[in-house]
Amino acid sequence: MRKIEAVIFDWAGTTVDYGCFAPVQAFVEVFKHFGVEPTMEEVRAPMGMLKKDHIRTMLGMERIAECWRGSMGREPGEEDVERLYGLFEGKLMGILDRHSEVKPRVLETVEACAGGG
Repeated sequence: MRKIEAVIFDWAGTTVDYGCFAPVQAFVEVFKHFGVEPTMEEVRAPMGMLKKDHIRTMLGMERIAECWRGSMGREPGEEDVERLYGLFEGKLMGILDRHSEVKPRVLETVEACAGGG
């Protein structure tokens, strides 16, 4: 009998169902950190893009760019995309438990794998 040496769990869909609201809320919180409050429509419009492209697209929206200028005193740039992106994963992980549901049998499978070394 062969021993399983590794198991890969894809948290973004296979093992945890967090729907689409967790990343939306994470984008909202990242922008709020810099004094910009995007609307749900603004956050949801670029959904499906890579996270950096999503942030870049949002910063290019006229109302958000105007809010950015008001809050930061300058035009948004690529360094701001990097700063926002740098905060995104932490914000997402910080709110994920409020928007997630572990799929059936995942916890038992993890426990069995851990117990088997």
